[in-house]
Amino acid sequence: MGFASGASVRSIQSSRSRSIKQLPVDSSNTYSSNLVIQQLGRSGNLENARGVFDNLQPRNVFSWGILLSAYTQNGYHSAAKAMFEKMPEWNVVCWTSAFQSISQSGHLADAKFMFDSMPERTVVTWTAMVTVYAQTGHLSKAKAVFDSMPQHNVVSRTAMLTGFSEKGLAENGRLDSARDLYHRMPQQNVVSWTAMIGAYSQCGHLDHARAVFEMMPDRNVVSWTAMMTALAISGDIDGAKATFDTMPEKNEVSWCLMEAVFAQKERLEDAGNVLAKMPVWSVISWTTMLAAYSHGGHLSKAVEVFAEMPDRNAVSWTVMLMAYTHNGHLYDAQRIFDEMPDRGVASWSAMVAAYAQNGRAAAARNLYCAMNQDGIKPDELFFKTILAACSHIGSVDEAWHYFVSMIADYSLEPSMDHCSAMADALGRAGRVKDAEELVKSMPYLPNASSLGALVGSCRTSSDVDRGAQAAKAMAEILPRDSAPYVALSGMCAEV
Repeated sequence: MGFASGASVRSIQSSRSRSIKQLPVDSSNTYSSNLVIQQLGRSGNLENARGVFDNLQPRNVFSWGILLSAYTQNGYHSAAKAMFEKMPEWNVVCWTSAFQSISQSGHLADAKFMFDSMPERTVVTWTAMVTVYAQTGHLSKAKAVFDSMPQHNVVSRTAMLTGFSEKGLAENGRLDSARDLYHRMPQQNVVSWTAMIGAYSQCGHLDHARAVFEMMPDRNVVSWTAMMTALAISGDIDGAKATFDTMPEKNEVSWCLMEAVFAQKERLEDAGNVLAKMPVWSVISWTTMLAAYSHGGHLSKAVEVFAEMPDRNAVSWTVMLMAYTHNGHLYDAQRIFDEMPDRGVASWSAMVAAYAQNGRAAAARNLYCAMNQDGIKPDELFFKTILAACSHIGSVDEAWHYFVSMIADYSLEPSMDHCSAMADALGRAGRVKDAEELVKSMPYLPNASSLGALVGSCRTSSDVDRGAQAAKAMAEILPRDSAPYVALSGMCAEV
């Protein structure tokens, strides 16, 4: 089973050495040494925690489990994997820590394999499985795992509720499920209240979102930010700004969200004013401004911001790459990619998609092979990006190549988004029947996106009968939306 790359065991081992032997620890006292390892792990001092562990004799299962938990809690997933595999015996705590690590890394197939292999499960592991399914867009499977749990607590219920509120809730008609779950909770916390604000917001029920916000017994910066987001989603940008101004406290997320809201509406002067007022300019706030200029087509401004950034991360490098791509500068995009100090799957994804969008299929495939040779494992988001790129230019053969590869080579189960993009590519190529069969064979109920792709394909091919069926199904999902009716009337008018 593979884990997401974090700090390698080798890098951790090589970086420690200076002060380990000087620690006042009795390496023959297992109990006291375990306590020291635990405290060092909680403080993030993994170098010395590993040093105490290496010097400890004898070790017990708790020694192994404590260090494994420390790696997991600090995001060192590769080290956690290595620790788990070397353990002489496993107990439920060790299984749980290892599973938390792999689920946090986002590798769905590995998480499912370990979950199925566990001899005993706790509410923590059940909840983690619900979360990883929800975060990867597999809401039906998340709900199935949730329903199979022998017992629930406020954390597991909130995890399921959060999944409903964040993943296509409106399109999948799951508002009633979210609301029912919320009202059946024996106790609610600020997270569950906030998740309900998000659920109503995603479904376009701003009044209900506001009512939940007003009823909250306690609010924190996250719930205030959720209400600001709800207003922004509804198009009430000035209302979002008023809420932002009213917030009793602000954090980096709320500042950057307000900046991003203005940026997405191309109110770049307002976005710049928010940036200017930020108490601290972080790499996130700089990158938000960079993305604003990029999406607005202001390439020269984006280049200036990128050059002035005091610090950059993988996201800012990738945003600059995409800025060049969106403006047709493929050579400069490749240059940025080559200069990146660290390339994650998102960076590779952006560069492969850039070639695909520009009709450079061979270059895209070569880069895809190089990515695999470099040890970077493509994830669900990678395939979503590349399928959308192939669909955009109507490259159905390339789309099918990647669609098959994600299933056959990486054992990744296509989500609704993957199937919708593939159906769109088939439709654009005039293969409406194939697109319809794919939508019908999906292990999910079709959503507005997949049906919309099918409607568009039928319109392009003047297939009124199939188009009418798809538009009718789409109207049942979005009864208040005029888009299905407009598409159908336009299709009939063109016949």
